[in-house]
Amino acid sequence: MGKLEDLIAKIKADVQIRKIPNRRHRGHTTKEELHELDSRLSTELNSRLWLKAVGRALCLFTTSLPPPQDGCGFKRKGMQWVYDPNFVGVTIHSTREWNITLSLRGTPDEFAEDPNLPLKTQRPGYSRCKVQSARQLAAAANYIERAFVIWHRGRDRLHKTPRIEER
Repeated sequence: MGKLEDLIAKIKADVQIRKIPNRRHRGHTTKEELHELDSRLSTELNSRLWLKAVGRALCLFTTSLPPPQDGCGFKRKGMQWVYDPNFVGVTIHSTREWNITLSLRGTPDEFAEDPNLPLKTQRPGYSRCKVQSARQLAAAANYIERAFVIWHRGRDRLHKTPRIEER
């Protein structure tokens, strides 16, 4: 139990290291606002231990993808935490169900679908999946990375289905 708590503390420290300017300028998030958002996101994730560990790992992975820019980070939009730039959204279900719903940029056919974590169409141009255990963490990270690539290519991208090749 001590090792898991140490890992969670390390992830939390890594997430809070991000450099954000001390001013509010053109919609950028201030340090105080970022701390408040991180603490509210943490409060939602604290409800179940596995939910907290998996949620923090997914959030840390997401923040590692784009090159650091001022104003990047998770922002609350209704029930969902959306990462700006908008390629992934995280909804934490901690009352009746214990899972994390990921909203991902791209249609399900643009992802190499993992049978352990099925994708569904959410709305035009977006997919969703429900992370219900820590065993689905690798598949979720792959989906997030692919959503980032799809976002980076833009709206006018060719909708390609990825091929998996074994070596």
